[in-house]
Amino acid sequence: MASTDNIDSMDHLLHRSVKRTRVMFQSGVADSSLLEDESQKFRLRIKLHDEYDEVKELPKALLAQQSGGQKRLAPTSEDNESNLTTNGDVGNMQIDTEHIPQITGGHPYPSTPGVTLTSDDATEGQISDSNIQKLIESLPPSHAQREAAKTSHGVVAIRQKAGINATPEATSGSLQCIHVLSGHSTTVADVKCQEADPQILTGSMDSTIRLWDLAAGKTLTTLTHHKKSVRALALHPSEFTFASGSADNIKQWKCPEGTFMQNFEGHRAIINALAVNADNVLFSGADNGSMVFWDWKSGYKFQSMETTVQPGSLESEAGIFACTFDRSGLRLITCEADKTIKIWREDPEAVSIC
Repeated sequence: MASTDNIDSMDHLLHRSVKRTRVMFQSGVADSSLLEDESQKFRLRIKLHDEYDEVKELPKALLAQQSGGQKRLAPTSEDNESNLTTNGDVGNMQIDTEHIPQITGGHPYPSTPGVTLTSDDATEGQISDSNIQKLIESLPPSHAQREAAKTSHGVVAIRQKAGINATPEATSGSLQCIHVLSGHSTTVADVKCQEADPQILTGSMDSTIRLWDLAAGKTLTTLTHHKKSVRALALHPSEFTFASGSADNIKQWKCPEGTFMQNFEGHRAIINALAVNADNVLFSGADNGSMVFWDWKSGYKFQSMETTVQPGSLESEAGIFACTFDRSGLRLITCEADKTIKIWREDPEAVSIC
């Protein structure tokens, strides 16, 4: 009997504890629900803004049609800044509402006092595809269309200033040679271009590097420091400097005069490819498959390795003939004689030895 009394007393205590717990945390639960409601409303507002902001108001052409369709829309100050005419210039754009197709039907008009209804007005008509297409064509251009028109107009202006006919008939044909830069005495092995003078840099088998004046069509400077064929050039992505690769060594130069800066010595092979990234890592790839990584600032060779030919290839097919860093500068891409393109990245488990 005593055990039964103890059970009853425990049930009473548990019930009271549950009530106290509910009272204690009730405010917190209510607050959390309110926060969830506010969060949901906030997310809904963001979604409405992102997906329906440009279409939450009726187009001006449709508003004009509903108001009578007989007046031309007066351009606002915003229209003057954003609307484009057909030739790409910024200007006022007026919509001829007289030729906007009148879409009738779609729903029965209400019968109210003072309104004369006809058989066409009182019945639910069907909207034709042609009228919908005409209405779409009469709408003002979207933001994306305006930006595309600006870009297109800018390209056309540049081509016209350069004396290039920008008509579709002229651009759809084959390319034509408009100028020849001559000066090297043998095969030109590599070429690089940049925005500032010298706009063109070339390396040749005649052991020289030429910096060209593109406007004048002549050589600005001829660099004769190499003793072997210059097969590779590399422009630094942020500095006004470049490197040249040859069988004797790799040299670093400063533009625009072509001032010699330093040698990268230690890669004893025929250098076919050079690449440098924004982290000042210079890579050189050679004809025998050897790969060397350099510090651009000091010229220090901090890593040497050999490429691996794919199974079934000869050892003589280990040559590297082209290379580049990707946009991030973290991966190196090499084109090799074994008919492969290899992608390299820094070993995350490598240990730095000081």
